[in-house]
Amino acid sequence: GMTLVSATVTAVGANISGNLLGVGAAASVSGGLLVFDFGNGVVNAADNVVNDADRIVMTVVARVAPGAAAGAVLTNTASLTTDSGTRTDSESVD
Repeated sequence: GMTLVSATVTAVGANISGNLLGVGAAASVSGGLLVFDFGNGVVNAADNVVNDADRIVMTVVARVAPGAAAGAVLTNTASLTTDSGTRTDSESVD
């Protein structure tokens, strides 16, 4: 398994408004889940350009937990839920 070291918001684009979390805000931890709750009023001001002003960046740092088998493949899964639905992605590391 993995052990959480830190989980924070590291950037909020200039076109993003209405979010409840700012840079430096930590995720809440519930069991093995990390939650960044930006609230219901997040708005990305339309300017027909996709760039850093349109992004929210979260950084999660974890380490392999003591007792994990050498060479074991560990899989992390992230989900993003918006008004448009939920997107999920996984990444495995060994």
